[in-house]
Amino acid sequence: LSNHVTLSTMHGCPPDEIERIGRYLLEERGLNVAIKLNPTLLGPERLRGLLNDTLGYGTEVPDDAFAHDMEFSAATDMVRSLTDTAQRAGVAFGVKLTNTLECRNVRDVFPETAPMMYMSGRALHPITVQVATMLQNKFDGSLDVSYSGGADFANTPDLLACGLGPVTVCSDLLRPGGYQRLRQYIDTLDDAMGDAGSLDEFAAQRAGQSENPELINLRAYAKTSAADPRYRKDAYHDRAIKTDRFLDAYDCVKAPCVETCPAGQDVPEYMHHTARGDFEQALSVVLRDNPFPAVTGMVCDHFCLDRCTRVNYDEVVGIRDVKRFLAHHADGAPPPAPVAPSGHSVALIGAGPASLTCAYALALSGVAVVVYEAKGFAGGMITDAIPSFRLDDSDFASDLARIEAAGVEIRYGESIDSERFETLRSENDAVFVGVGAQADYKLEIPGEDLPGVQPALAFLSDVLRIPDTSLSGEVAVIGAGNTAMDAARTAVRLLGDGSRVHIVYRRTVAEMPADIEELKAVRAEGVTIHELLAPETIERHGDRLNLNCRVMRLGDPDESGRRRPEPVGDQMETITVDTVIPAIGQHLDCSFLPDADSSDDVFSGGDAQRGPASLIHAIADGRHAAEAILRSLGVEEFPTPDRATRTMSKPELQDRASRMALPHRPSLTFPKAKDDFGLVIGELDDQQVRDEAARCLDCSDVCDACVTVCPNRAFVGYDAAPKTINTVRLHRDGSMELDDDFVL
Repeated sequence: LSNHVTLSTMHGCPPDEIERIGRYLLEERGLNVAIKLNPTLLGPERLRGLLNDTLGYGTEVPDDAFAHDMEFSAATDMVRSLTDTAQRAGVAFGVKLTNTLECRNVRDVFPETAPMMYMSGRALHPITVQVATMLQNKFDGSLDVSYSGGADFANTPDLLACGLGPVTVCSDLLRPGGYQRLRQYIDTLDDAMGDAGSLDEFAAQRAGQSENPELINLRAYAKTSAADPRYRKDAYHDRAIKTDRFLDAYDCVKAPCVETCPAGQDVPEYMHHTARGDFEQALSVVLRDNPFPAVTGMVCDHFCLDRCTRVNYDEVVGIRDVKRFLAHHADGAPPPAPVAPSGHSVALIGAGPASLTCAYALALSGVAVVVYEAKGFAGGMITDAIPSFRLDDSDFASDLARIEAAGVEIRYGESIDSERFETLRSENDAVFVGVGAQADYKLEIPGEDLPGVQPALAFLSDVLRIPDTSLSGEVAVIGAGNTAMDAARTAVRLLGDGSRVHIVYRRTVAEMPADIEELKAVRAEGVTIHELLAPETIERHGDRLNLNCRVMRLGDPDESGRRRPEPVGDQMETITVDTVIPAIGQHLDCSFLPDADSSDDVFSGGDAQRGPASLIHAIADGRHAAEAILRSLGVEEFPTPDRATRTMSKPELQDRASRMALPHRPSLTFPKAKDDFGLVIGELDDQQVRDEAARCLDCSDVCDACVTVCPNRAFVGYDAAPKTINTVRLHRDGSMELDDDFVL
């Protein structure tokens, strides 16, 4: 079948045995031979430093992995010996880089009886390139090196320009798109080569010289690949796209982004319109379920991204970035017009996102609504806690104007007690309670009432509401959620250049509940994170404060799935600062509510229903409450238009679903001076937003992932019109059961 053999031995195979096998194949069988080497050639210090410190994987590569694998000096001796043997035998010899990386089994998917697992794919790429560079430096670029280790369509031209080839691919072809993506490899290489007539000419053009160009390119690529954020662990979300949706026997086509969005927004539908440049229609789709496109376009928690199918190709679709563009630029989108009055009325308590969403949906359906807000402004946490560098006042103002235009009336300065609550119940057909959790939890430790200790929500509100709010010295923020990140980043801006802001957390960064982009931001802005410290007391230290913390370690997982922090004996650590900002959560006050949970005319949502939660959860609760209220009143819900007809052919859909498409991401800026509260996130332009929306795979209409990922091509996708049939379930006891309206 072939006169070329690639020898891949088990981890731990002795070097002399590998060499004997290679010599036998070369001398006695007369075969061309490549021997596959291990990534551990890089050595423990360099490998662990690159994998964990530079790329952020936190992978435990045990000492045994290096002890029983070949060391670099032994490998070079073997390569030199076998190269001489091949020359005498008149055949070729080279190496293949690299094998998988042996590491400690810490994942639930493998049994405890398997102490090791083996890493491949994206994380292996910079490591393998470094190993190739070490070997080629040793042999002055003369070694024949075949490559495997995180190769994909984007880096294959780089590898070939470095003289690494042939390139073999495995992990990438086991993702959706499978073998069909090989065409993209050729297209990308063709584009990269330009007018170069051969790979040798291509390498020389890239190196800028004809003498040993592959080695020059390889040395350069070793540096750029190690620094490329594409290979970092935090560059991608979790690869999983499964949701809690029940999987019927035939109904597997459903977009996981829609299932995961608490508001159930039809993401593929507004991506479809955006990709075609119909921004107004795209915005109208958003507004069906969400009256806050500008606010959610800036600060949505975007649960949809956690299950975007695109993550199994490259990176998730920038759903929030697209929504932001639509909110700011789809000026011609007419707001939905309310239907005729129904004769019903509803009172809503609190003008936060849950109440305003509920009021908007009710008003569009012809219900008269009045929102009662205790403060002098609407928005709840949106306008009283989210820093201005994340959300501009104009974004909430534009969304609020649309809500009020739908017929929503807001009355400010209206505090509701139990008596007033009963009056509202008697005057309306229903009451919705949407008050937010705007009271900070206390630390419950000595010293938290000292001057200089300010709860996070109060601190963030003061910065938004009081123009001359200031800080000085050093600041410690206690907590690890998004509010803690907002407080830390706000402190950075108030302190200016040379600021010293600390985040103190009783677990490690890996367990932090804050969004990953928030965590990246605090690090980029110079905040110091102290892990495994649990505050126990706050004491005066002259004009400053001592935050005394118990040193912790991680034990077994708790009910949340995170490892439980445990004290490390009597070890303590003290952080001396000028201000302490606790940010460990918040709670709400609904003392005005009588025993109304069982009342048919009282509804709730947002923090009032589920406790402190996210913005999009509040919007979803408001929407769902409106639907429940309309059902209770016998009022038909505001009609939803039909979805647009998709026009792509099956071959076009298959081609799109086979290709990787690297994303467009908006620019990020960081504070340049003291009190710089300018927006940190930029915006895509017209063409970029269309390209980004076109990356959506339309999972609500077509899937076929099982067809493309199977390496044996064992699955075939068929088009079939939906049909309702009756089926019979046969039970083991011989009984039968008729299933009505089973959709096939």
